[in-house]
Amino acid sequence: MDDSRLRDKARGAIRAGELPTRRPGRIWGGPGGTGPDCAVCGQPVTRKELGYEVEFAPADGSISAVTYQFHVPCFAAWETELQGVPERQD
Repeated sequence: MDDSRLRDKARGAIRAGELPTRRPGRIWGGPGGTGPDCAVCGQPVTRKELGYEVEFAPADGSISAVTYQFHVPCFAAWETELQGVPERQD
């Protein structure tokens, strides 16, 4: 998928409240294949691909953190789309 299409998908997910509008607390990178599908494109991050697992501390003070999986280009699209979006506590 090209960059503009990934950015469109990321923008739509942000506007729909499906992706956070704040910076993550932790980021891990490595080969995929261990988690849910990518939060931007919806495709699996395979073992042959590098991906990120991104963790957000809960905004409501609960104990459970929220994590998302991203392909590297999808993560970059999400980060780009965060610019200019007011941060909210998700």
